[in-house]
Amino acid sequence: MRKITAFLALVAVSLFGGEISIEKIYAKESMKSAQNGAVFMNIKNDLGADIKLIGASSSVCQTVEIHTHKMIDGMKMMAKIDDIEIKAGESVELKPGGLHIMLMGLNKQLVNGESVDLTLNFDTGKSITIKDISVVNQKTLFLEK
Repeated sequence: MRKITAFLALVAVSLFGGEISIEKIYAKESMKSAQNGAVFMNIKNDLGADIKLIGASSSVCQTVEIHTHKMIDGMKMMAKIDDIEIKAGESVELKPGGLHIMLMGLNKQLVNGESVDLTLNFDTGKSITIKDISVVNQKTLFLEK
């Protein structure tokens, strides 16, 4: 329980890139044979104008895509999208079952306790690089909240 609480306290500290803040960021632990991984976070926009997250990159994979989940023929399916709009003064939550960042073509397994990097690109021309994003076992995270 203490380990998870310490993790949540750590990620609650905002990483600032101008007036865009990234909070509660983590990567989901992957299975040994998995080709893809996922990153979740909150993005807060205090710029005073609407912005869009238009792309991302990471050293741990070949490609990064922005995804959401959609209902297709009664089934919830992942779908690639071009961007995520963040209205001025608002936040957007990237979470399991919703909007998220997909790490495609992993170079290695994402292991609980290790870390990854991610660079987020916005339509303002601003990029934010976040290093040392914790990889967590998502089941443990939710069970011990």
